[in-house]
Amino acid sequence: MKKDFTEKILFGVFAIVGAIFLIVAIAMVCVQIQFKQNADPVTAVIDRIETHRDSDGDYSHSVYVSYEYQGEYFKGVHLNYYSGDMYEGKQIELLCDRNNPHKVRSKGGELLLVAILGGMGLVFFLIGGIPLISLIKKDKMRKQLLQTGKPLYAKVESIGYNATLTVNGRHPFVIYCLYEDPYGDVTYRFKSQNLWSDPSPQFPIGSEIKVFVDGNDYSRYCVCVDEASPSSSNRKIVDYT
Repeated sequence: MKKDFTEKILFGVFAIVGAIFLIVAIAMVCVQIQFKQNADPVTAVIDRIETHRDSDGDYSHSVYVSYEYQGEYFKGVHLNYYSGDMYEGKQIELLCDRNNPHKVRSKGGELLLVAILGGMGLVFFLIGGIPLISLIKKDKMRKQLLQTGKPLYAKVESIGYNATLTVNGRHPFVIYCLYEDPYGDVTYRFKSQNLWSDPSPQFPIGSEIKVFVDGNDYSRYCVCVDEASPSSSNRKIVDYT
């Protein structure tokens, strides 16, 4: 059965987007810290607030302020942020660049944006990164078991969906299979990895499927979906699904 990297691509994209947001948030914090080291506090007055509307109907705002710094008066200086509690004539505390007094920044106006970007980045990174690492570890285990594992022939019990994962409105298929240990009163239940094409033509209910297991720990296993194989009692069932 052809391998599908849909999950890795999906979780990889989430992890990359999250990492980008985190990098941008960290960069903004570094810029703000560097600016503060070379700035002095000033009290400014909002001269005017210009409202703009783009072709999509979204609004944006440009804020202009006036302030006095080292005996010189600066008027109509563009501010680097806007908040909903601003209004014309309001006094606000800013930081003024010592080397370029026409450049001012808020003392904390960017903190909200940094928090939003950082929070979104962390969420995206965890949503993508944790499952991606898990998939990479499982792939490593599968490769090891395919080389050194003990082969068993289990019977396909059912084919279902993994409802916890959805891509483009689709759930992946999973194969559930049973293996009855001929040397003990035990039946082992296994579950395949996520499959993005219907495996039932290749593995119909009741057919055999090869499973590679760690001989010392049957909870470490790999259901081999790349090749098809040539069929009950009061048994104890060990469920590894």
